[in-house]
Amino acid sequence: MNSKIELKICVLNLLLICFLYLMFGAESTKHLGGRKSYKFSQIPAFEDNSAAWNNEVWVWQKVPKSDAPQTTSGDFKDCDFSSGNDGWAVGFKSLVRWNGSNWVTNEIPGSLSILDNLNDVEVLESDNAWAVGNWGLIIHWDGEQWQDMSYSTESDLLGISFNNTSNDGFIVGGYYIEQGREERLALRWDGEQWSQTPFMEPGQETLDPTLRAVQLTSENDGWASGNGRVYRWDGKEWKLYTQTTWEEKSISFTDISKLNPNNVWSIGSVGGLSMIFHFDGTEWKEVFQTHPYQLQSIKMISPDQGWAVGVLLKSGVSENSKIFTWDGIQWSETIREETRLDTVCAFDLEHAWIFGSDQNNPVTLRLTNISETMQTPLVTPTATIGSTHTPSLLVTPSVAEARFATSESTPSQNTRPQNTERKVSPISSSWFWIGLFVIVTLILGVIRLTWKK
Repeated sequence: MNSKIELKICVLNLLLICFLYLMFGAESTKHLGGRKSYKFSQIPAFEDNSAAWNNEVWVWQKVPKSDAPQTTSGDFKDCDFSSGNDGWAVGFKSLVRWNGSNWVTNEIPGSLSILDNLNDVEVLESDNAWAVGNWGLIIHWDGEQWQDMSYSTESDLLGISFNNTSNDGFIVGGYYIEQGREERLALRWDGEQWSQTPFMEPGQETLDPTLRAVQLTSENDGWASGNGRVYRWDGKEWKLYTQTTWEEKSISFTDISKLNPNNVWSIGSVGGLSMIFHFDGTEWKEVFQTHPYQLQSIKMISPDQGWAVGVLLKSGVSENSKIFTWDGIQWSETIREETRLDTVCAFDLEHAWIFGSDQNNPVTLRLTNISETMQTPLVTPTATIGSTHTPSLLVTPSVAEARFATSESTPSQNTRPQNTERKVSPISSSWFWIGLFVIVTLILGVIRLTWKK
């Protein structure tokens, strides 16, 4: 073969090698809608439940029994915090305190030694907390001990909330009148005592009028919900909030989470369908659906950070659970857990827990920062409702690689995005430039030899 032809073939081969290296050997990036590229590196696949905020990656991980709040009677129903160093968790005959590093079982005074089911807790300050339970049970923490302040009723008290002051709060629930009849119950705290307050007008009865959740967003604004009804507080009275779709579906609302008067979230279900609703200061909108999981609890800590948990029930028994994550754009499934998860509560990213049970054995998950295990941190812009092109991180246990999806590439809110990622080569950028320099040098050398001949 002619030597010039051989040299030309060598040049073409080198050019091909250079092209392949540039395409597949370099660190991969993805460009989003004209914005800067985001670099990803491989991370350990701890669990299929990662999410990224503030350039950090967080996952829900099971807490060892020695570090979990202790209960011998099942799972916890709720927890709340006044700060990252102070909080309480309550449940069936269970009352434990978070001291900033550990959950500590609290000694219960003799008069409260027969605690039944505690359903909700509101922590205002380190020396001011309230918890409510069945059969009118109300207890108050004054910084030194819990005091019995129960209300004389056979009603189950299910929710408690205060506004920005400790002198105005509500407790909601329901009580039995006679077979086939129940009555809503609302108690108001005036700074000195709890007293019953009117909550409904004649003719508004439903088959199950029990109120299950309440959240005050300000002195003159708040929400309460139950089976088929949502009520709004205007500072003077509770009024039925009408919305045609809710009334037609007879939605059973189970939980509310507030950020401010213009950012409130609620969950509800009808049949096997569960929904998440958002109030923007003007109206409630349905923003997410899931089936057949029944949502049990929702907690928001910022406009782009929040979670909801749901359980799959079969013949009344939980088969497994799912955790759903809000990233500021959409809700997405982030983990399936083969246990029952009932409650999510948080003060911030560093202090967030999910409580559940596995055959009556308590299960606790805690949000954990795994950013230090990543080779390259993930860059995530701040997200707001209605914006686009915001990546969220998902980790698949079978493939230890970072993934991301955008609102444009996500086919639906219930489907994990597919084929939206590119694998990242372990070759570092420094080796890439060294390799490129060598290849270019070889090409120039061959060209010079060709010209000399």
